[in-house]
Amino acid sequence: MPDERSAGLRGALALPGVAPLLAVAAVARLHVGGIGLALLLLVEDDRASLASAGAAVAALSVGVGLTRPVQGRLIDRCGLRCFVALSLLHACVTALLLATVAAAAPTAAIAAAAFLLGFSAPSISVAVRAALSARVAPDARAAVLGADTALQDGAFALGPLLAGAVAVATSPAAALVVLVAVGSAGAVAMAWRFELPRAAPTPPRPFAPPALRPILQPLAVSTALGVVYGALAVAGVAAVLERGSDGLAGPATAAVFAGGVLGDLLIAPRRPDLPLAVRLRRRLLALLALAAGLVAVPGGGVPLVGALLVVGAALAGASVTVVVDVAARAAP
Repeated sequence: MPDERSAGLRGALALPGVAPLLAVAAVARLHVGGIGLALLLLVEDDRASLASAGAAVAALSVGVGLTRPVQGRLIDRCGLRCFVALSLLHACVTALLLATVAAAAPTAAIAAAAFLLGFSAPSISVAVRAALSARVAPDARAAVLGADTALQDGAFALGPLLAGAVAVATSPAAALVVLVAVGSAGAVAMAWRFELPRAAPTPPRPFAPPALRPILQPLAVSTALGVVYGALAVAGVAAVLERGSDGLAGPATAAVFAGGVLGDLLIAPRRPDLPLAVRLRRRLLALLALAAGLVAVPGGGVPLVGALLVVGAALAGASVTVVVDVAARAAP
């Protein structure tokens, strides 16, 4: 039985089976963290248009968001073995996207392929949280989710660095292929190493059944924060490119999530005695003030990367607060 008194990052990682699961997930999430930048660079390089590139990344993000509840139910029914088929499908869609770009297809066609790329991507976060729920006692879940979120943000920082490095050394298309290969390998490893018990079949449910209604409000806040994450990722790259710092495209994206690691570990755990609404209000106001200050950052790309690091920390502080609240409210 896990030690229900364990607290903090060290105690969370000491729980049986947690550290190997998080390690495999951290590698698999490099794909999720860097694929947006690889796609952005691929389309911008082909079309010389950040508008077209942004549309493709937006379609990718919508696909990723819509597939998560679908894959969550699939994991409930079939376990993590479904990741094997999803990884194969994801590789096929990657080939389709590259062919669409090479054929000089309209931006709408590229966006459609990008949507399919996101929809076919194995949802590592869904799988990790399902596996943690099956392995960790309720009293230890807050610490484990904090550790998981910190490692996720770390992967989101390293993923863009990997994408940027491969794109500079070879091409954006090669960066996309490398990231898909890393993510698929990690997803398959999770499927074979961390299986889950299958849930009994259930009848179709309405969009917002009683079990989901308590978490709709924090999910709405989480959605808004996700919009901010996506906007910062694209706008940060656009800003450094505009300032003539093309080599900082990867670090600009990575800085948001590197700051997120600091926010996960230093900001999110602070003042747990305060009500959620008070903590969120303070953190959201700080986030808005810091984000507004980005337009006034002087100099080239380096100061802007530093400012994105600070904004990422503020954003993570609010995000983890919502994640823990959802975990507390949600039915098993």
